[in-house]
Amino acid sequence: MTEISSFARFNSDQSRSRASNSEIANLRERGQKSNRKMISAWQRWPGWALLWGLVLSEAVYAEVPRPAPLPIAQVLEMESDQLAATGEIRLRGEVTMTSILRRHFVIQEETAAIMVRTAEAEDCPEVGNWVEVSGALGEGPHHGYETRWIDATEVTSADPGASPWVVPTCIEDLATYRHWEHLVELEAVVLQTKVERGEMLLHLADTTGWLVALIRGWPPEHPPEYRPGSRLLLRGVNLGFNKHPSSALLAYWPSGLEVVSEGPPEPFGAELVDRAALRHRPPLPERVRLRAQVLHQRDGLIWLRDATGAFAADPLLPWSKVDADGWYPDAFVIPYLRPGEIVEVVGTPSSRQPAPHLMYARFRPTGEQLPLEPLNLALADVDLDRHRHDWIQVRGRVTSRSVNPSGNGRWRLSHTLTSQGREIEATVDFNENLPGSLAEIDDDVEVAGLLSAGPAGSLRLEVLRFEDLVSNGTDAGIARLRFWKLVGFVVLLLGLSGGWMLVLARRLRRAEAEAGETAIAAARTRAMNEILEQRVAERTTELQSAHADLRAALEQARELGVLKDRFVAMVSHEFRTPLGIIMSAVELLRHYADRLPADQRRDLFEDIFQSTLQMSGIMEQVLILGRVEAGRTGCRPVRLDLKTLCGRIVDECLSASHGKCRIRFDPTGDLVEANSDEALLRHILTNLLGNAAKYSPPGSEIELEVRRSDSKAVFVVRDHGIGIPADDLPRLFQAFQRGSNTTDFPGTGLGLVIVKRCVELHGGSIAVESEVEVGTTFTVCLPLFETAGAPALSAGSA
Repeated sequence: MTEISSFARFNSDQSRSRASNSEIANLRERGQKSNRKMISAWQRWPGWALLWGLVLSEAVYAEVPRPAPLPIAQVLEMESDQLAATGEIRLRGEVTMTSILRRHFVIQEETAAIMVRTAEAEDCPEVGNWVEVSGALGEGPHHGYETRWIDATEVTSADPGASPWVVPTCIEDLATYRHWEHLVELEAVVLQTKVERGEMLLHLADTTGWLVALIRGWPPEHPPEYRPGSRLLLRGVNLGFNKHPSSALLAYWPSGLEVVSEGPPEPFGAELVDRAALRHRPPLPERVRLRAQVLHQRDGLIWLRDATGAFAADPLLPWSKVDADGWYPDAFVIPYLRPGEIVEVVGTPSSRQPAPHLMYARFRPTGEQLPLEPLNLALADVDLDRHRHDWIQVRGRVTSRSVNPSGNGRWRLSHTLTSQGREIEATVDFNENLPGSLAEIDDDVEVAGLLSAGPAGSLRLEVLRFEDLVSNGTDAGIARLRFWKLVGFVVLLLGLSGGWMLVLARRLRRAEAEAGETAIAAARTRAMNEILEQRVAERTTELQSAHADLRAALEQARELGVLKDRFVAMVSHEFRTPLGIIMSAVELLRHYADRLPADQRRDLFEDIFQSTLQMSGIMEQVLILGRVEAGRTGCRPVRLDLKTLCGRIVDECLSASHGKCRIRFDPTGDLVEANSDEALLRHILTNLLGNAAKYSPPGSEIELEVRRSDSKAVFVVRDHGIGIPADDLPRLFQAFQRGSNTTDFPGTGLGLVIVKRCVELHGGSIAVESEVEVGTTFTVCLPLFETAGAPALSAGSA
């Protein structure tokens, strides 16, 4: 069976009705015929009949009076604990359905119905007979549906009672088995029909969905005449055993069909409307016809446009032919539709989609082909209600770009465009061949695609080809901003140079004035020398006592000299590469700027910018350490939400490392009421996470645990990188000290010194555990929470 998209459900509040007397009379006549056949068999063999009569007479005399049958509705409403005490029960009702193998049937009494299972096919009565059934009541899932049934031990004929009620219903109720096993009445529109193996199948739809109705016993000499678009009133039994709309309704008599209104003589004879009319039509299942131009076809959905706008259509899938002798009155195929082709489309307007949408659509090409052009719009003029499903072209500045998997081995390239305060996301799917020239951030881009709605009503443009996404270079506004930034930098340099020249001139004038005073100072000096000679003896003793202090000072000076040598070596090593890149790029721009392509000039400027950022980062670390060592940086705690702050720092580190390693953030406990200096805490976590990412292999996992322990916040950063040799651990927190196994990695040796100073400013502690080629774990404990015995950091702590 063909699987079709369903319509939206509507609530049926019609009153119950009874089946027609003529249909029930037909069913009873079939049961009486089967009884007459049994009587005829007794007349053929009278001897056996006599023997059987004696047996029956013995049974009649020994028969115990049986209790009256229970109402089916009462049995269905029993509690589960009552079922175990019932034992064998008796029910009566009219047979409304028998299975093909005649191993079970359904009886209905007024509005209640129940299934009866038999041991032998001969025990199964005919549809329309009234029977009494004795047996045990069973309960459990039946094809995934919780139900009750009777395992029959005896089935006997019964006097007819009140006819079963026929429940008016809709397709959604049938597909969800709201009236399972009941006689129901349905009014729906015909989509297509066929006859196979003596059974007629009707593909029906209403405003709540679709189903396939099965009519058994259809006479082959009377082919069905139900044209597509006809409205039928059908009566049958809801028996969707497969829990699927393709087998949700079963009828046993052709007379259970009644034509409410005839469909058009041919499928494309429906009323001709336009896209604008679809938005104002009531949600009825009647078929309508439109004349439109094909925009795109993919994954069973077709986008079209007429003079009033665009809409989407779900095609009706044709019957599959499984019976060579079957009858298929309305066989058709789905044509291949080319973009730009003019077609006629017939379908049912959907009341569930937010934009005009046709369900169960059939297409007929007209042979006319027109040029297909996108609708050129300003981003501020794009209206989701008016332009949804249309092929439009917009222009804007790229503010973000990403590549993510879209499933089935495919990838999705996304650009976010901004113009006049509005945003739109343009996406294009590809396999593995991503073109080399793509739109960059801040580029001015023209893009064409199918408009749809994104999350929370945002705009999304589905680009069909890479050629429909064209970059016009850097956005004019961004280019002007960059130019004025460069001009401002040059003006700043000129201002600094002029100021330095003024300082030098002022010092020169001061030196000339001091030269005149030198002679006067010489005479005074001679007089003072005599006084000094007298004081030398007195100072000798003081100098001897200061000798020890001088030795300590010399030792400190030696250490400072070592630090200076390390600093000079670090600066010469770390600045050599970026300075070389800057000099090389500047040299090329000086001599060949007019002959270099625009993209190559842009790459050279980007190299200069990135190298400058690298040197700026190194100097920033040196300046931070200098401020901390000089005591100019204190701890200024404020109220913080540690979970939110750490989440932002994790995102920033992921962005800075370009996603080299995964960071698993695991916050535990109440981290809201923390008192900390946000800048110092950022230095601690940024340096630890940055080192973990730098010295870990790509794709490995970095763990950040944050938990509260009494008044302390505990931060644990764990990586699986190269580790730190045991001999390097004692000098790990000294300036310009680096591990002996980090020669292949860039660095200054200042990060962990800054971390330790920031931890000490908080009054906390830091510990490290490491194993070479296994990984490193840093544990930082900071007193950030207020408790009864431990007050939080104050603004004056340092």
